[in-house]
Amino acid sequence: MQAKLRSGHTMFWAQIEARLDTQAASGKPVCRLILSDVSERVRNEQDYRAQNEEISKFFESSLDLLCIASTDGYFLKLNREWEKALGYQLADLEHKRFLDLVHPEDFAATIEQLTHLGQGDEVLSFTNRYRHKDGSYRWIEWRSIPAGKTIYAAARDITE
Repeated sequence: MQAKLRSGHTMFWAQIEARLDTQAASGKPVCRLILSDVSERVRNEQDYRAQNEEISKFFESSLDLLCIASTDGYFLKLNREWEKALGYQLADLEHKRFLDLVHPEDFAATIEQLTHLGQGDEVLSFTNRYRHKDGSYRWIEWRSIPAGKTIYAAARDITE
C-alpha cells in the first residue's frame, strides 16, 4: 500500500492488486491491475494503534494492580505492579491460571465470585490471598467488572 495522487492532487492510500492473465482474442499475456482506495481503513488502523498506545500507557502508569482475565480463571494481561506484589515476572503470570495462586482456604469463595462474574455481575469488593513467589501469601482486594468472558479488574495489595 502506498499514497497516490488523485485528480486535484489529493493524496490517498491505495492497495494495488496485479494479476497476470491471457488476452482472450490474441492469447497474449496481459497484466490486469486493480487499484482500491483504502484510506479509511488505514486511518482506522492508525486510530486504533494510537488508542492502544494510550491505553497501554495508562495501564502501565497505575499504582494499583490492573488485570484483564478470563472467566475460566486465566490472567490475560497484567501491569507491572503485579511483579512487585507477587514477586513473579509478568511472563510467568500472563496466560497462567490465576486460581493456582489462590490460597486453599479462599479457593471456594474465589470460584463463587468467578461464577458471579461469569453471569455478568460486577464484584465491587472481594478479598482473597495470592501466593507470592517466596511462598508467603498477600491479601488482595478486588473490584471486577465482566464483559462477556473477559474480566476487567483493579486490585490492591492490602497485606500491610
